[in-house]
Amino acid sequence: MDDIIIWGAGKIGRGFIADLFNNAGYRIVFVDKDKSKIQALNEKGAYSILKYTNDGRKEKTIIRGFTALHTSQKEEIRGILKKL
Repeated sequence: MDDIIIWGAGKIGRGFIADLFNNAGYRIVFVDKDKSKIQALNEKGAYSILKYTNDGRKEKTIIRGFTALHTSQKEEIRGILKKL
């Protein structure tokens, strides 16, 4: 499984971008400067995304198996970048 680094774990990074790469089989690595967000992601280990289809149905997707790193974790980030 290939890794993808998503710089920024905000609504867009955790939302449709993570969903696209998760569905394509990538292991997601979030890097963000917000320590509390990184801590929450790591503690929970998963989060859900709600998608609405054209016909009005709601689909829930669970994203798990990701890594969340703070921007200060330079060695860990370098290690992942070297593998890419």
